[in-house]
Amino acid sequence: MLNCSDFLDKTFKLYKAPFLVLQAGIDKLVDPFLGFDLMKESPSTDKEHIFYETSWHNMWGEDEIFEAIKENIRWILQRC
Repeated sequence: MLNCSDFLDKTFKLYKAPFLVLQAGIDKLVDPFLGFDLMKESPSTDKEHIFYETSWHNMWGEDEIFEAIKENIRWILQRC
């Protein structure tokens, strides 16, 4: 897992496809600030980052999951 995380940030400049990042601020498995780095480094012209400051890695157990689901649906429907 750690090796993968170390590798991912080196590939951010290759991400050209549209993407949405939902990031948990108190995530203990994934660096909460990787999403900000991805936004800065990726050349994609269609990218969005939503940061949930008080969420853990598994957002399914968090109150924010309902907002996150709505954001996913909104993002997808805007591209249909």
